[in-house]
Amino acid sequence: METIGAFVSPAAVGYYYVGSLIIAILIDIQTTVIQSVSLTTFAKIQDDRLAFRRVFYKFASLSSAASVFSFASLTILAPVV
Repeated sequence: METIGAFVSPAAVGYYYVGSLIIAILIDIQTTVIQSVSLTTFAKIQDDRLAFRRVFYKFASLSSAASVFSFASLTILAPVV
């Protein structure tokens, strides 16, 4: 943020900081939820490599879809937020 502060006003740095904080909170919430669910699921099927791979790819695709949806929603709501 120090680099940005050299080129823009303090108010702009404040807006940048708040925007970064909103994104960080969104990422933290998604990561916590996905991690808690996936850890127990992966622990149950850790010995079955085929099932583990299938569930891993399913979790990856679901978490990607959830991220795209949440960040797209944040983009649409940005003027309001």
